[in-house]
Amino acid sequence: MTYSDIIGNMWDVKNYISHRGNSMRLLFVFVLAAVMAILSGILFTAQPAHAAPADATWSGQSINYDGKTYSGPIDSVATDSHKITPKSKLYVYTDPAPVGTVQVQRKAYFIYFAPGLDPGKESSASYVNYDFTPPDVYSKPSSVTKINITPQTSASNNTTSCAVDGIGYIICPVTNFLAKGMDWLFGILSSFLVVRPIESSQDTPLYKAWTVMQSFANVAFVIAFLVLIYSQITGGIMTNYGIKKLLPRLIVAAILVNISYWICAVAVDVSNILGYSIQDVFLGIRDQLVGPSGNGWHITSWQVITGAVLSGATVLGAGVIAGHGALAATGGSFASAIYLLLPALALVVLAIVVAVLILAARQAIITILIVLSPLAFVAFLLPNTEKMFNKWRELFTTMLVLFPMFSIVFGGAQLAGTAIIQNADSLLVVILGMIVQIAPVVITPLLIKLSGSLLGRIAGMVNNPKKGFVDRTRNWGKERSDLHKARALGTSANGRQFLRRGAQAKHTKHSREQQWKKAHETAAEAHVAGDTGYRNASHALSYASMNKEAADAITEKAFNDMRVGNVKVQVAETNLRVAKLDVDVSKAKAEVQWENMRTAVTPINVTPAYLAQNALRARALTQDTQIHARQLHEAQEIQKDEFAEALMHSDALRTVAGGIAGEGGAESSLAAAIATKRKQYGTNIAEKNELLKHFNPGSGGYQELALGNDYSVTRDDGTSYTFKGDDNFTREAAIDTQLRTGAFGDIQKIIEESAKTVVENGVARTGKTYDYRTSISDAIPQNNLAGKAVYFGSKSINDVSQGTFDLDKAAIFNIVEGKIKDEVLAKMDAGGIKKLFDDKLALKITDPVELSKFTANRKELQYSADRILANPTLSQGSSASARQVLETFRATP
Repeated sequence: MTYSDIIGNMWDVKNYISHRGNSMRLLFVFVLAAVMAILSGILFTAQPAHAAPADATWSGQSINYDGKTYSGPIDSVATDSHKITPKSKLYVYTDPAPVGTVQVQRKAYFIYFAPGLDPGKESSASYVNYDFTPPDVYSKPSSVTKINITPQTSASNNTTSCAVDGIGYIICPVTNFLAKGMDWLFGILSSFLVVRPIESSQDTPLYKAWTVMQSFANVAFVIAFLVLIYSQITGGIMTNYGIKKLLPRLIVAAILVNISYWICAVAVDVSNILGYSIQDVFLGIRDQLVGPSGNGWHITSWQVITGAVLSGATVLGAGVIAGHGALAATGGSFASAIYLLLPALALVVLAIVVAVLILAARQAIITILIVLSPLAFVAFLLPNTEKMFNKWRELFTTMLVLFPMFSIVFGGAQLAGTAIIQNADSLLVVILGMIVQIAPVVITPLLIKLSGSLLGRIAGMVNNPKKGFVDRTRNWGKERSDLHKARALGTSANGRQFLRRGAQAKHTKHSREQQWKKAHETAAEAHVAGDTGYRNASHALSYASMNKEAADAITEKAFNDMRVGNVKVQVAETNLRVAKLDVDVSKAKAEVQWENMRTAVTPINVTPAYLAQNALRARALTQDTQIHARQLHEAQEIQKDEFAEALMHSDALRTVAGGIAGEGGAESSLAAAIATKRKQYGTNIAEKNELLKHFNPGSGGYQELALGNDYSVTRDDGTSYTFKGDDNFTREAAIDTQLRTGAFGDIQKIIEESAKTVVENGVARTGKTYDYRTSISDAIPQNNLAGKAVYFGSKSINDVSQGTFDLDKAAIFNIVEGKIKDEVLAKMDAGGIKKLFDDKLALKITDPVELSKFTANRKELQYSADRILANPTLSQGSSASARQVLETFRATP
């Protein structure tokens, strides 16, 4: 590198930053670039070697012409901007980008061969150059000229042959594919390390996004200044000391927020310039050792070396490939080269793919950090938020430092690898040197981890054994491979499937050997188990285990004794137990506070405001949870009811449900269905009963509902509810309540209406409670209604259940029987006594004998009334209303 080159590089750097628009940034970047370029020139000044134009020559798979090395071949396509005939074989050389730049326009040179021609056999080719704008724009082509080229020798052509016997048709394509892919990926990796320079134009999307964040940050500063002013005037919120401490930070942060875009831009430029400068230092040393690009040292690309290995060639001197089959003749050395090359290529391709993905994520992270930079400097303002600014600064710095770090590793590896290759005397050493050259790619994941936890976590996700796509894809492929392998081994092979037959035979042999191995191992274990010495050893082990358990028990017992008698142990145990109780109490307090917060309609003593909002939200969510739980319960109950209904009406379904139990199972299913229906019916009645208790329709309302009439209730709190008389569950609940607590007349009316036929005003109709006669007949003895009226005895209970109950006939029957004792009559309800002394009863008796008994027995009831009223004990057992009725109907006035 000459001093003219130094000045040129300085001028390139100046041109690179001249359009940025900020004088401070221009001066800083230009001075830094000048210092780095002068330092590089002083340390590593060397005269470049220029090759005079001459005929083109082959160097492996590359072409040397006019001091430049053209890489290829590349097949042209119709969409290429250079418009060279599609399917032509292209060899390309592109001028390197000036220091610190990426997207700058430069020259690209093409040597190409017409479609269908074999480049290695041709003696001439076409030459043209373009203005090249990365990544793929070619413009302003020169005139096409013909150049002479020396055809490849037989030795050169051997690099494309394959000398791997037996499996060459598999190894060679795979290895060549990996080699080409590695060379291609290695070429694009460095572009991901460079962060695109930040343009200062206000029309860029990045600047506009930064402006939005800047606006938010400035609003925060306005609020902060208002708080300071208010505090200074009123003396509240902040002390004078706090104001004095915060004001300088506020001013500094306000300035930094509004220039944060340019601060980030300068940082990005410094990262790019340092990365390129460090790389140029190492490449300058390399050029001093082996000469600049174009003299032949660079021809040891992975594709060239792969072709050499596969063809069985050796490498001599400075990377010159020669020899025919020498490696294959050495026996083991050729195989060693193959098994050294193939894993290296696979590892490099995987490492580059992972590195490219991670570095692409790095580009996105840097962009996001630049957009968020105003908010980061706002966080610098307060001590409580300063740690957020520190995290932003550390992450942004580590993202930018990655490029210089990689340049150091990459440049050093290139220098070391080149030195190894230049002194190589065998193919294995050349491969070793190239592995050293690609070491930075393999080390990239390590650099990523060292550069920050965020990229490290991304790298872990990319290639995590359980979550990473690389290993997951490999595991998926292995699973599919195992599936197809098992299918092939388990399917009979026909006569032409000799490979499958061979695999099955091998698998059978292997399985047979494994089974024999297990059999022999089991036999050996049985032989050992039968040995007296082994039994003795086993017994000794069991004896020792028992002794150990006994010793453990003794130890545990001794410790428990210490818990009783040792004060120190007691203190430790009580401390532990008290600490646990403290934890339980604290948990209980926290739970109580939480339950109180989500129970209160308006949370009390809850600050700040968003905590109160959370409490209200929790209350609403709790209610939603209970609603859905109730909906679930109702749906499940309906399902049970529907299934029970189906079982009750389907013999076939009961048989299926009974399963292997047969007829007994079917009966059990029917019984279970009936029990389910009855339980559900009872549950529904209980629910209606709770509803009636809540709204309390009163005795009159209960009676109306029992007789099938609607009834509306309005509570004192203003809530209303209308009970429907045609709702079976409501009527059941009302009837049950009336039979237990209703007035005697209402009870007697409900029982009287249970008959199938009721005559009212000469018109026959069905009783209003006929459908509930079973429940009524069950309630009569449960509520001891016979004690209120003797005619509600066992015969009446049966009549009610059959729907044949007649009140007059029931009263007549009990009088005719003549078995009503004084004690029974005394305890009857006044309404029941009136019914016994009703004169209309005699009119309904048509049998003279029955009428005679009725008359005599009712006269006896009058004497019974006399005795009751005369006997203080019996009289006190009667109610006041009953005594009044007895006084009315007694024999002695």
